[in-house]
Amino acid sequence: EKSQMKGVKADQFPKCDFIPVDFVEVRHMKASFKKLMRACVPSAPFTDPNMGFLKAVEESEWLQQISHLLQLSGAAVDLLDMQGASVLVSLEDGWDVTSQVVSLAQVLLDPYYRTVDGFRVLIEKEWLAFGHRFSHRCNHTQASQG
Repeated sequence: EKSQMKGVKADQFPKCDFIPVDFVEVRHMKASFKKLMRACVPSAPFTDPNMGFLKAVEESEWLQQISHLLQLSGAAVDLLDMQGASVLVSLEDGWDVTSQVVSLAQVLLDPYYRTVDGFRVLIEKEWLAFGHRFSHRCNHTQASQG
């Protein structure tokens, strides 16, 4: 719904379609990843027969988030490749999700980005140049080193 877009006046862009998307917050994504890691590298063996590896992965909700990310990237690919449209990706929590969607779309569209050199270029232009804070996201800050 267009009324959900913050700070954007759709009437100023008459030839554009705005497609709002819902995506989980970064904190939910982090919690989900922690649950996935606990499933993959448990501190103790699973003792509950109803709580095995597959169940733990399912309950982490990580796969649903990856699926949603791939759906968004696929929608961008469809707009670009099949419909010949231009696409601007701007998500509110853009530091992570925007780079993920744009990078995946490029990997899907262009075989060059599926090579080692292409992947390096993709990380440089869509993550580093965009200002992604790898050290912060990976907890490699100076405060965590001391």
